[in-house]
Amino acid sequence: TLNLGNLNSGITYYVRAYATNAMGTSYGNQLTFITLPVIDTIGNQYTTITINGEEWFKENLKTTKYADGTDISNVTANSSWFNLASGQGAWANYDNNVANDAIYGKLYNWYAVSDVRGLCPTGWHVADTLDWTSLAANYGTDAAAGNELKSTTLWTSVNANTNISGFGALPGGGRGLAGFGDINDKGFWWTSTPDPVSSSDKSYVRSMQYNFDTVIKYTESNKSGFSVRCVKD
Repeated sequence: TLNLGNLNSGITYYVRAYATNAMGTSYGNQLTFITLPVIDTIGNQYTTITINGEEWFKENLKTTKYADGTDISNVTANSSWFNLASGQGAWANYDNNVANDAIYGKLYNWYAVSDVRGLCPTGWHVADTLDWTSLAANYGTDAAAGNELKSTTLWTSVNANTNISGFGALPGGGRGLAGFGDINDKGFWWTSTPDPVSSSDKSYVRSMQYNFDTVIKYTESNKSGFSVRCVKD
């Protein structure tokens, strides 16, 4: 008997037993099974991938509720979005177009990311800056991991994108003071790590863009709207 462990969620696996002796190797029947996906509070399903010992969502988060079932506000008007403050988590689809949700997931402000009710499903957390550093380290450094992490579709130009990691980073754009922008050119992902020197109004972000191999690390206003990836606790 064999107990299989450390399997990713929502993935098809193939397995068969074998025995080897002096007469050679004999194989049993091939068996196929699909592991259960991760399901968020509103029923969205996610597949996962393990990179450098950490299990990540392969898709951007799409939920409209915190892990305890409380609704997160959908704020469409840019003026209203940028009047939100700490404790007022919000989400939006890029360009307020629901068609973008299925492809890119939702954009959240950092007030949703940091809410104690939990943005990711129970047992998962929004990736912090150390999680992202570990992810990039598996492919060299932040300066050289972008092509291995980016999907080979949807970017303005895929350049040398290989997605050898299977992470599938997409150019979902973001939401800033001027509104929505950068779809197909850039992807932005919140970390759960606040900037310790910004008087609590900025937090760390990771971004990638179509014409650079770098996974860029910087801080941005907590009022901005970016994508989210979850990591297993």
